[in-house]
Amino acid sequence: MGAVGCGRGAYILGLCLATRRRVRLGGLGWHVLDPGWYFYVGSARGPGGLTARLGHHLRPAVNPHWHIDHLRRHARLESIWYGVHDDRRECVWAARLAGAAGLVVPVARFGASDCRCPAHLFFAPKGTSAPITASAAGAAADADSSLNRLIREAIGDELTGLAVNRAAAVDLDPIAGRLITSA
Repeated sequence: MGAVGCGRGAYILGLCLATRRRVRLGGLGWHVLDPGWYFYVGSARGPGGLTARLGHHLRPAVNPHWHIDHLRRHARLESIWYGVHDDRRECVWAARLAGAAGLVVPVARFGASDCRCPAHLFFAPKGTSAPITASAAGAAADADSSLNRLIREAIGDELTGLAVNRAAAVDLDPIAGRLITSA
């Protein structure tokens, strides 16, 4: 078990959208999103650092604030990759994912209103292996999925940990009681 603590850093949310949906994404307007895996790259630089920001993403998005909050209303959060860093890594990570084979930008400028990146959201179509799945084999088996390998290869040693959403798990990790964390 690992703990995020309240340090600053960057993170990637892995979300699953089960069916094709027409979704309003705040100021980006309406978009049709295909079923599959969505990966959002964000940063936590404010008060409370990663613990506060990831805690926000684990709560229901009742009053959406960021682009990702609008998507979270329709997609299931499955996993979080994170790194504790004092310097800004969000745009570096987004550029690496943009260059990763098999990922595409589904909505231009998503999550990138405060930078020059094309987007901070990436998509892998349904049918691509799940990044992390809750299985009896545990986190070690989950870490071998193809999309998890893709994320780890793109970001490399800058990742501090991986948090997996397991509805049946009870954990006292500071992110939330719904996560199991492993490095």
